[in-house]
Amino acid sequence: MRLRNRIRYLARRRQLDADLAEELRLHREMAENAALRAGATPEDARRHANLAFGSEAIALEDSRAVWRFAWIESVAQDVRFALRGFRRTPGFALTVICTLALGLGMLATAFSVFNALVLRPFAVKDPYSLYAFLGWGETKGQYQTRPFSWSAFKDFRQRNGAFSDVLGFANVNSSAGTNESVQAVTGNYFTMLGGRICMGRPILERDDVPGDAVAVASFVAWKSMLGADPNAVGRTVRLGNKPVEVVGVACPEFNGLEERRIDFWVSLPLSGAFDFSLGMEPEELSVVGRLRPGMTPEGAEAALTAYGRQVYPTWRNGKQPESATLQQSASVYQLNRDSTRVFLPVFAAFGLILLIACANISNMMLARGLARQREIGIRIALGAGRARMLRQLLTEGLLLALPAAVAAYWVAHGTIRAAFWLQVNVLHSTNNRWQLTLWNNVPDWRVFVFLLGTAGAATLVFGLVPALHTLRSRLLEVNRGEFADIRPARLRSALVVAQVTVCALLLISAGVTLRGERSIVSQDVGADMGGVFTIMPISRVSDSETISGTTVGRIMLERLSSLPQNEPVGVCRITPGQKWSPNWERPKFKTGTGTASIPFNRVSPEYFNIFRVPIRGRNFSTEEAETEAPVAIVSEVAAQRLWPHGDALGQLLDLSEQGESKPLGEPPFRVVRVVGVVRDSRFLLDTDGPDGRAQGVVYFPAGLRTQSYSMIIVRMTGDPNSARRTLEKALNEVVRLPNQALNSVQTSLDSYLYPYRALLAIAGFLGALALALTVSGIFGVCSYTVAQRRKEFGIRMALGAGKARVTGMVLWQSLRLAVVGAGIGTLAALALARVTAHYGWYRAGITFSMKQLDVFDPAGYIAGALVVMAGAIASAWVPAKRAVSVDPVQTLRCD
Repeated sequence: MRLRNRIRYLARRRQLDADLAEELRLHREMAENAALRAGATPEDARRHANLAFGSEAIALEDSRAVWRFAWIESVAQDVRFALRGFRRTPGFALTVICTLALGLGMLATAFSVFNALVLRPFAVKDPYSLYAFLGWGETKGQYQTRPFSWSAFKDFRQRNGAFSDVLGFANVNSSAGTNESVQAVTGNYFTMLGGRICMGRPILERDDVPGDAVAVASFVAWKSMLGADPNAVGRTVRLGNKPVEVVGVACPEFNGLEERRIDFWVSLPLSGAFDFSLGMEPEELSVVGRLRPGMTPEGAEAALTAYGRQVYPTWRNGKQPESATLQQSASVYQLNRDSTRVFLPVFAAFGLILLIACANISNMMLARGLARQREIGIRIALGAGRARMLRQLLTEGLLLALPAAVAAYWVAHGTIRAAFWLQVNVLHSTNNRWQLTLWNNVPDWRVFVFLLGTAGAATLVFGLVPALHTLRSRLLEVNRGEFADIRPARLRSALVVAQVTVCALLLISAGVTLRGERSIVSQDVGADMGGVFTIMPISRVSDSETISGTTVGRIMLERLSSLPQNEPVGVCRITPGQKWSPNWERPKFKTGTGTASIPFNRVSPEYFNIFRVPIRGRNFSTEEAETEAPVAIVSEVAAQRLWPHGDALGQLLDLSEQGESKPLGEPPFRVVRVVGVVRDSRFLLDTDGPDGRAQGVVYFPAGLRTQSYSMIIVRMTGDPNSARRTLEKALNEVVRLPNQALNSVQTSLDSYLYPYRALLAIAGFLGALALALTVSGIFGVCSYTVAQRRKEFGIRMALGAGKARVTGMVLWQSLRLAVVGAGIGTLAALALARVTAHYGWYRAGITFSMKQLDVFDPAGYIAGALVVMAGAIASAWVPAKRAVSVDPVQTLRCD
């Protein structure tokens, strides 16, 4: 009953207060009437009633205390008082909200990416029961991918024992000059995932037959590529080089099991030839299954291992599968140690921005608290406890943090959109298509909940210490107007030092990244990559059932030779910009002191002309290339390693030290003569060679007609995009060109550099933002200090101090704090460099390693420290000018 009455009072407060006042008035009138009937005068009767009932206000308050939640009333009073205070100082409130929104927004941006990749499940039915089958392994805990044929996939789907249903899909991005992203799927793809269709029908199992394929368009593709046509179902679109009928349009929320954007899903007639020019080999599938009810992932792996032993008794090298590996497919990445290792540094970097913002707000709250010391002292003298005053000050901070959290939500949204624009238009990443879905997903409810929690924590960070310092003042001194500013001044200095420390850390990181990226880009790879294109090995381009690889290769070479270009077409095994894989076998060359393992390359004579590599000696002749003559060309480092005390030209190269295994493509002879020496070519990010230098290459001749395993290289003039379209058109007239068969060498190199450019953009943005917040914080502290010391400066100038001396005092105060903070930030950067020196990121097709950056670059450290100190001086310049504008006569007259 008591709880119900309290809830009833909250809902009908005004009516119940009026009823209570009316009831007290009636009781008072009854007491007066009783006294009048006893013979008292009206004045005595009224006085008797007042004595009997006491204070009406106290009676009303005691009655309300029985009905209401006292703490709700108290909180409501704090909120009303705080709002009235903000209305009197709107500039202060707006500044705190904007500053905190900026810091929270940066952290929310990092959390939005983490949420999209790790926390948010795919928009499918029961996503946490979906597991990708990665393959079987010969060793427990390892796996090797196992391509499925159509018959093997159907058998696996029926007899695996672990999954209630299994689907298959393969990405088949077009390489015919179009931008659509296509995924071929089995007929049960939409029904198993619960993908809703807005128009038409999904792809069904009856579509898994030979013949013409059908397609389902995504909602984005329906709007952008089909013009939001209401009659899109039944319409024919061209995917690659083949027209396909659209049978349905997916709902906006469905994107399958991909983090990247999918434009069209097409049926996968695996029982026949997949004859699109979309670059997919029909036997290669990604397989995802839904666990049977009650089945655990461990039990599913055991069941799949048993199935693999039954179906593949001699799977690889005469061995049976010893394990099967599953990976949950609920989201892009799972929440585990690897994902934490990737995102923890990102959270730390963006969290530092929030820390600087909180330090700024703490200084503002501290200055405001000092200005309110008389008000707080009077309230305490009237009976308010210090705990109640602390709650009042924290309530004010929380009321500022809540709108800041809402604003931060939109700051995160805008930052993500801006990052997408930067990536597409400035960084020009070749790996950005997978991120389109991520960038187009606005922060969701998880981000908002995260913001609310972070805003509450930030309130304690920036509000608690200033509130405690405000309440520590002695009551008598405050009421007399004597404000002791010693402890708050020290606190303000400590907050400024903390800001400068974090700012210096971020600026040093940006400086080191900038110099590292420039150093990597400016490295000489020993070859001219501009305008060079590669076509994948001829044996993978050709269709062996219809025409031999050699014949197709000859036709392709003849067709390319007829194009307008400066150099003839050539072939090679690996381009200068490719990284030498440590798994590749390397021949052992006999030297005077032992043996040396050096990578080798098979190239045609045109190779050195196409890549503009100068030769000392002579090039291979056409006859030597076609007959695989026993000649070789060595790079300068290889010559140094093989003949450290002599000239390599004319020397005999001995390959007789090989073991039983023979490297693929090695020439059949054992002794070759060196006919030329060329400059070293190296991979931009290669540090495997001696002292970080190129490790040397030995070149053997390769003929155009016999090297079906080699890639074709060609240099085109003019615009790269136009040249690519010309090559695609010419090659597609000869053979179906698979996806990623044609690549620009320069674009491939740019893709390796993309992580470093992205890191530079992030570090530069965070450094600039940290510098701006730090400068604004120092400016606010200096302005407040100058205002507090205005009388002191007037007296100093009246006693003969010049303007330069007063200006120097203000600047030195700021510079002193900046020097201390920059020193601590430099030490923190050195400590962080030791931790991150071997940090790597291997995710989503991006390989990134801190080994390629000189994290101890002294120029980066010096530049970061100098920039933050220059910012501190600049921020104190305007307050210093205000200090010298004081009129000494007016100051003394007021005193």
